[in-house]
Amino acid sequence: LTWNKINGIQNNLKVSCITQTDDGMIYVGTGGILNGSGIYTSSNGQDFSLIASTNPANNAAFSQIRRIAVTGNGKIFVSTSMGLWYSTDGGTTWMPTESDGTQLTGNSTDVNVGSNGLVAASMDGLCYISADGNPANFMLHSSDTFNLPFENVGNLELAIAPSDPNVLYATVLDVNDELINVYRSDDAGINWRIIGPGESTTFNVTFTPENNVLTVFPGNPDKVLVGGNNMWEGQK
Repeated sequence: LTWNKINGIQNNLKVSCITQTDDGMIYVGTGGILNGSGIYTSSNGQDFSLIASTNPANNAAFSQIRRIAVTGNGKIFVSTSMGLWYSTDGGTTWMPTESDGTQLTGNSTDVNVGSNGLVAASMDGLCYISADGNPANFMLHSSDTFNLPFENVGNLELAIAPSDPNVLYATVLDVNDELINVYRSDDAGINWRIIGPGESTTFNVTFTPENNVLTVFPGNPDKVLVGGNNMWEGQK
């Protein structure tokens, strides 16, 4: 009913994402597809300060922040245009995540944390999952083995069911921002199946660049919202 502007920091922050931890700490990412000014934090929702290490002047990777996710033990994961980064000391220092010994420094657009510590992220339109949240243990899940597209993919959005971390959803767009399919996994990303066909004449959700949103209802792992130019609700 009532809204107030948060004062104390500059205007036109180009806010791209916001997340809040269980203990109330708020993280605000800036940049998105435009250059921002890093990550801001607040413990009370009123007084925000910039994490110095995320100032693009100190680390260019944080000029375009797409998503922030925090694990239950305080590990911070950040999707940026220059990779998926993590911090174990509240953001003082940052390291790139890895898959099979290779640093994930591509264009990361999404990262999600499950209640069991699982971390799922999008990198260059492909799905990477760390089953135990280990930043060095990400595995590529976009392949014929897992039944997720890996060719002609432009954008991938992921969501983990808050009430059941084994249930994951993915919306996959091609390079022309057309929906390939909406997918669901019931085994933490090992196997995926199509639940929203991209060529359907009745499920005609449409997208524009950087406009792909997916979320699962907190108390129902079988109820999901998909957003693009319009919004759809799906329920098992």
